[in-house]
Amino acid sequence: MSHTTAKQLEAYSFLVAFARDGRLHEHELQFIERLATRDDAIDEEEKEVLRRIFGRVNPDTVSPEVWAEVQRFSQAWQIK
Repeated sequence: MSHTTAKQLEAYSFLVAFARDGRLHEHELQFIERLATRDDAIDEEEKEVLRRIFGRVNPDTVSPEVWAEVQRFSQAWQIK
């Protein structure tokens, strides 16, 4: 399932989250997190996709809450 999940993460992030306004919003991040962890694991392929997604955001492009959650999620799942 990980290959499918990785593709879904990538598709959602670039076709939905970043397509509208180039920003990652809280509800979009929450969806990405739920999708990534729906099998209670994140494999290396999924982590690579998440690295690319999170690499597109920084404190200047997202809300402080989203930035804090990206940092927390990344650390919890050893993504960065």
